Amino acid sequence: MPRSSAARVVRAGSALAGTGRGEPLAAERAVFTGDHVLGRGSTVVEWPGGDMADYLASLELLLDRRPERLYPGHGPPVFDAVARVEGYLAHRRDREAQVLAALATGDCTPAEVVARVYAEVDPALHPAAELSVRAHLVKLVREGRVATGDGERFTPTRRRGRAGTSPRRARPPGGGE
Repeated sequence: MPRSSAARVVRAGSALAGTGRGEPLAAERAVFTGDHVLGRGSTVVEWPGGDMADYLASLELLLDRRPERLYPGHGPPVFDAVARVEGYLAHRRDREAQVLAALATGDCTPAEVVARVYAEVDPALHPAAELSVRAHLVKLVREGRVATGDGERFTPTRRRGRAGTSPRRARPPGGGE
């Protein structure tokens, strides 16, 4: 199971409390998600503590369980569990595409990417958005889709085989992994 932001699975059993209606949680196919999937909004995966690749992999694992209900640490229960997890995955894929598009237009620092991608968001939230963008950039660097020499400036890489080039792997933001 991914190490940093993975959902922890609680196996329901006779000793575990139900929903208050006499239904055991196993019958509900319920999962306690903590901060992994929220009752409202989306989870912020913050660099350096959050690992975007691990987070996405753990969402896929959660989706594979086909839960019916989610009990988040914040917000109301989620009764359309599969749709919510699919929505989280789509949101992260869309955000990753936006980060790549910003890099393709010439934005090269996390702050420049945030200014473009989060242009409609209150600037007071941009510092938190930058931590999330950095988590995306670390993932993209590890995948060889983005290059960086110093962990502060990023460029998209060309796919292997185009004009004899290959992706340059370099340090993620801040120089560590």
